[in-house]
Amino acid sequence: MVIDLSQCTYLDSTFMGCLIGLRKTALTPPTSRFALHADRQQQVRLFSTTMLAKLFDFIEVCPQSAGETHAVEPQRLDARSMGQHVMSCHQRLAALGGEQASAYQAVADRLAQELNMQPIADDPSAQCDDKSTAGRQVR
Repeated sequence: MVIDLSQCTYLDSTFMGCLIGLRKTALTPPTSRFALHADRQQQVRLFSTTMLAKLFDFIEVCPQSAGETHAVEPQRLDARSMGQHVMSCHQRLAALGGEQASAYQAVADRLAQELNMQPIADDPSAQCDDKSTAGRQVR
């Protein structure tokens, strides 16, 4: 599987978590191949703020398709399903460890609370106002 990032201008944490999940799925036999198509400049632009580039194999030339290609239509999710998706993406990122793991886990934990998967603690710091990033995607 090759994901073409040549036209991508920005990766938010949710999409990064999706790439981690796709990589894990694609590297399960019998597929066992996963790469991102991005030239060196694109790699630096998209991955310079994280240490996650080391997890991926990059190719600078996108290969010709071995068969038919299919456009993947965006899936429309209700608010709860979208929240669960964003939460699981951040859980994947947190599981990798590293200096940003606690920030990713905090986003996942807050989403779990908001989705009523856990009771909301009586913690004043868990409250958010319009300027807070708590419970929202970190970009």
